[in-house]
Amino acid sequence: LLALEQVLLNYNETFSSTVHETVAPYLTKRQGEYTIEDCDKLPEDVRTELIDGVIYYMSAPTIAHQAIAGYVHAKLFSHITSKGGRCLPVISPVDVELDRDDKTRVQPDVLIVCDRNKIINRCVYGAPDFILEVLSRSTKKKDMFLKLKKYEAAGVREYWMIDPNKKKLLVYNFAQE
Repeated sequence: LLALEQVLLNYNETFSSTVHETVAPYLTKRQGEYTIEDCDKLPEDVRTELIDGVIYYMSAPTIAHQAIAGYVHAKLFSHITSKGGRCLPVISPVDVELDRDDKTRVQPDVLIVCDRNKIINRCVYGAPDFILEVLSRSTKKKDMFLKLKKYEAAGVREYWMIDPNKKKLLVYNFAQE
């Protein structure tokens, strides 16, 4: 007990002034003016998406959300590899610079990229062929309206939204519209 007491005493002396990092000092622009470079200045543990210069904060996904995304990714990966396909299924987190500009970077839950030239370093540069979003209370509006329009305009061929609460799947096949 004396040894433990000494360790705790030294710990408290060493770390007595705790630093609490906030996002606020990094955000000095108005929404709509932010760039990917601005987002890269945020602390690494702050999860965001940037859409048309607007920063959207993302909380950690639920277990159900991750289970659904993981299951779909596993099925897609298995199907594509069993058929000898060249497309690459990817599960989040992965950055997608959808518009190939400095104003939009999203993180879809699952995506498929068939043009491997779009995979650049740590991100997908341009529209994936397929995107799946698992809807949650905090992202439902953004996924169903804002991202739907962005994905279609960027050239995503197919967009799925799974609503785990309603047990529904919405499929948008933009390539056939």
